[in-house]
Amino acid sequence: MIEIDEIDAKILHALLKDSRSKMKDVAKECGISAVAVKKRVDQLKTNGVILKPVLISKMSKFGYGFLALIGINLESSQENNVIEMMRELIIVSRVEKTFGKYDLCINVFAQNLNQLDRLKNVVMTHPGVESVEINIWSKYVANYDNIKLQSR
Repeated sequence: MIEIDEIDAKILHALLKDSRSKMKDVAKECGISAVAVKKRVDQLKTNGVILKPVLISKMSKFGYGFLALIGINLESSQENNVIEMMRELIIVSRVEKTFGKYDLCINVFAQNLNQLDRLKNVVMTHPGVESVEINIWSKYVANYDNIKLQSR
């Protein structure tokens, strides 16, 4: 676990709210110079705390009106095969191995419900897949305000 101070935590919270924040605005919020913010951000990148900037687009503007989470339970011997199959599908945005109700959770974008149903049928016929459940997102609300980042 990496240790960060209160200023690093403020920088991270500002960037979580808006990753395109100007360094001078973050600096004002943190009470330090923009140069100091830049150095701290660079150090957070070097330490692997900040991985990369990510573009999040509204996929419905491209005809993908549905974001769904597909939960898959499978035989452990088929895990890598199913992951590879899912990664090759165009509408899959994330493949994650999980602990809990599902062995794998897959985020997909779909143009319509028929496309999701066809995907479910394709996955169900894959060897080793025991069950598939689709959950369609109705709204996404990100909230990082209550997450304590400071560790010193």
